[in-house]
Amino acid sequence: YHVNIMQAVLKELTLALDHLFLFQKTLQAEEEWKTTFNQVSIGLAVVDEKCFIKRANKAFWELFLPDDPMPAQPVHWDVLLQSNS
Repeated sequence: YHVNIMQAVLKELTLALDHLFLFQKTLQAEEEWKTTFNQVSIGLAVVDEKCFIKRANKAFWELFLPDDPMPAQPVHWDVLLQSNS
């Protein structure tokens, strides 16, 4: 009986450690992606289905909003187009 309990506990611990490892790898990959995205010298932006900019790198903001390089609020694509006309 105790052996079965120990086996079940060990199985759960192994599963938890596997999940922790995968989570750490995901965090590492996300950090690498953010670093690469932000260091690219070409302006890049991720836009949602409603044309709001969800994420943009420094080069993008310097191109479209040089006076406000990292706006705190979400920006709609139309606002950027109007400000550069």
